[in-house]
Formats: sequence, structure tokens, C-alpha cells
Amino acid sequence: MGRARTRQPGRYLLRIFTCIGLLLIVGTLRQGTVLELPNQVRDLIAQAGSPGSGGDATGGSHSISDAQQCPVRVPGYAVGSIALIHIPKTAGTYLHTALRSLMPQTGVGRWCTWGNGPEFDMPPVFSTCAVGNPGPDHQQLFEATKRSFLTNCSGFTSHQDVAYFDAVGVDYSRTLTITALRHPVERVISAYYYSLRVDAPFLAGYKPANETDFSGLVRFVDDNPIDSNNLMTQVMAGARHCNWPGTPPLPPEDQHLALAKQNLARICVIVLSEFMDESLVRLAKAANWGSRRVLRLAAELEAHYTTAMNQTLVNSTPKPKIPLEVRQAIERNNQLDMQLYEFGLQLFMHRSLLSYT
Repeated sequence: MGRARTRQPGRYLLRIFTCIGLLLIVGTLRQGTVLELPNQVRDLIAQAGSPGSGGDATGGSHSISDAQQCPVRVPGYAVGSIALIHIPKTAGTYLHTALRSLMPQTGVGRWCTWGNGPEFDMPPVFSTCAVGNPGPDHQQLFEATKRSFLTNCSGFTSHQDVAYFDAVGVDYSRTLTITALRHPVERVISAYYYSLRVDAPFLAGYKPANETDFSGLVRFVDDNPIDSNNLMTQVMAGARHCNWPGTPPLPPEDQHLALAKQNLARICVIVLSEFMDESLVRLAKAANWGSRRVLRLAAELEAHYTTAMNQTLVNSTPKPKIPLEVRQAIERNNQLDMQLYEFGLQLFMHRSLLSYT
């Protein structure tokens, strides 16, 4: 007789607690909605209680529309190329710092470099080209990315929307695509205080008088001076880009959410800032890297930046406690992002339940 497969209770407990945490967040987003545990979660609880039992975790129906596209994994070989769609203040800097270390350090398989001069792959252009024809800097970025990606280097990120990644030639079936989401209220708060820290010019007139003054933050989200409300939806909908070759016109606002969900479901690895360890484990699997290696590197990065900068994550910004009424004002102005984030949570949970089978 064949040897029975030994089940690991700890692995299933991790999945259970991840799913329960996600359900609690979804329940918070859907105020007043009572949610039942999906069949898969109940199955996992039963399996964790009986680690020697048979069966699998794939039963039950899935209402989530998941069009996930990933490169084919070849045993013994790491993924060949990576593209990170970087939505500001969703832990993207932390991720690309890790990815740069995880990919080969030399040769075509390395992470693309930024800098001024011919020895670098791409110019250091970090602003978003959001509408109209690209200026000289963004045009240079576009041309350098098309020229370098997969020819000189194999991993890159950009503060551009999904249409830009299509325009530079990212093939979802050959390149591992990644994006990160964060609770919209937390993302806006983080972006505001980061902009204060770097003295961003667009915050003139929206600065606080003291640490307990939040009127500038509320006016910033109400006035929306740089069109930053619902930014995650805009990026994932392909609704925030210049006239790149081959890209369609910017979609009307009433199509943003549907398009954002459609494009998010194509992404191979969705990272949730609030569930970073689980996200990194799934990234490791998709890239054919050892999860211990990825988690160890993440811990080293966090420890380094905690010691060097007295911060808990790469590029994080200290901020005060934000009262409820301010958070409600942010949520009120970011309803599309709230709905996209809920959809992202559901996708993440759906994939988490199936990722170890």
C-alpha cells in the first residue's frame, strides 16, 4: 500500500486564522452584514482537528470571479521575470527592496536598476504620468523600460497604472505580476503624512497646525486637489495614464470599479499589507523560491530599517492616532477603493484556501 500523506496541523491553522482575519475585515467593510464561514473554512477547521483525516480543501462553490494569470512553474527553476504594479503607500517599496535581493544579482535575470547615466537600466522617474501626452521624463522612462526589460534585466516596478504595464509589453502568462493593496483609509492616512514628511508642494494649504489638528487632512480628501481619492481603483482600472502607444482612452468613471476588479483578478500575486507574512509565502510559491528564504529576508529587512531609521517597515512614516470622524471622512471619499479592497480580500482568501493543495 502507498504511504499515507501526513497532514500538518500548523499549516492548516495558519490558513484558518488568515481566513478568519480576512472575514473579520470584510465584515467590518460590510457594516451590519452577517457573514457565514465558507465551506472551505469549515472543512479546514475539521481537518485541523483531525490531522490524519483525508479529503482536501477545494470543495464547495466559489462565487468569486478569479481570472488569475501566472507563469507556468517549472520544478527546480525560479520565475524568470517580475513586474510590480506599485500603488503608493501599499508596502510597494518594501516589496521591491525584497524582490531586488531575491532575484539574481547579475546577468539578465537581475532586478532593473534606476539612475542617471548609461550604466543604469531606467531613469529615476517616480511620478505618475496620469493624463495627456507624456513629458520628456516619462517618455524616457517608457522607452528605457521597453528597451531594458527582458533584454538587460528582468524585474521592475513603476508608479504607473496597469495600462502602462501592458504598453511596455508585460505578458501575464510569462512574467510574474504583483500588486499590493492596503485598507483605503490607512493608505490615505499614510500617504498624507508621508507627503508632509517630504514637504510635498501640493499640501500647501492642507498642513496641520499641530499634532491634534486634522482639519487639513479632512480638507485634503474633500477637495481632492491631486485626484488621489480612489487611487487603487484608478491604477487597477487603467484610468490614470498618459497616451502610451497602443493604450485605449481613459475609461469613464462609472466603469472604473468593474475594470479594476477585472484587472486585479488577472494579477498573479495580490499582496495585502495587513497580511504580509501570508502574502510573502504565496509570493515564494508563485516564484518557486523557498518560503523560509523569503520570510528570513523580509525579517532581516524589517530589522535593518527598524534599527537604522527607527521605523517598522521600509519607507513607513510615523503618524498620530486618527479619530473616528476623520476616518469616516476618508472612507466617504474613497468608496470605490473600499469596494475594490473588499473584492481584493475575497480574492486573497479564495486563493489562500487553495494555494497549499
